[in-house]
Amino acid sequence: MEKFKLKKSLGQNFLIDESVSKRIAQFSEISDDDYVIEIGPGTGALTKYLIPKTKNLICIEIDKRAVQVLRREYQNLEVLNIDILKVNLDEILPRDKKVKVIGNLPYYISSQIIFKLLEYSDRIDSFTFMIQRELGNRIVSTPNSKEYGILTLAVLMCGSAKKLFDVPPSAFNPPPKVTSSVIKINFNNGEFDRKLHNFIKVAFNARRKKLSNSIKSHFNSSEDYQSFISSPTLSERIKEMLNLRAENLSLTDFKLLYENIKSITGE
Repeated sequence: MEKFKLKKSLGQNFLIDESVSKRIAQFSEISDDDYVIEIGPGTGALTKYLIPKTKNLICIEIDKRAVQVLRREYQNLEVLNIDILKVNLDEILPRDKKVKVIGNLPYYISSQIIFKLLEYSDRIDSFTFMIQRELGNRIVSTPNSKEYGILTLAVLMCGSAKKLFDVPPSAFNPPPKVTSSVIKINFNNGEFDRKLHNFIKVAFNARRKKLSNSIKSHFNSSEDYQSFISSPTLSERIKEMLNLRAENLSLTDFKLLYENIKSITGE
């Protein structure tokens, strides 16, 4: 890895353990014809193991100095010097084939990057990435756990997530103060539903309240709300859910509740 002063503002922790890079490349399951996007390649610790696997690799890197290193080392590599959160993915993602996305994500914007990619889940095959372990635990958590929440359900809406392995601080320069995890999401459940996502967000914003209270804001009036909760046609499962908290519901439960409320509100 070429030496230069790291920028704290970019949350830079460069991967230096080659065994980790090799494992990430292996778990990404890339074939020669795959379209691949690497987010935050730095100076190429992982990139060099991706290049032999595919002829269609695009790297997105915000640090101009790292971009210069990559372009010098890999002259045929397409490198975009841009912030991943500002890039227009419509201009990068192919229309005729799904891409595989890989990245060592900066801790401070990991969630934002994940949510951005979820918006394009219908055009992405898989996303293999490294993040802070605590955030990874949230992604792969299950109902009734403290980690379970908005991010968990947003990912489940689009696919299935699995933790592949943990990575110690010693694998980076400089070593972060936390352990990292490598996560893989296979996008196989369809498109991201923005309205359902917003409904779930409202429920979790009042995490400690029963759903009978937290969903009130979704109704056009208090009369509509009362009509809903007192409806004689309300199923026993819906009645049961209204007495639970958001953390107790599965994605299937949220979909059922949302569809029932839509029948009243007309959203």
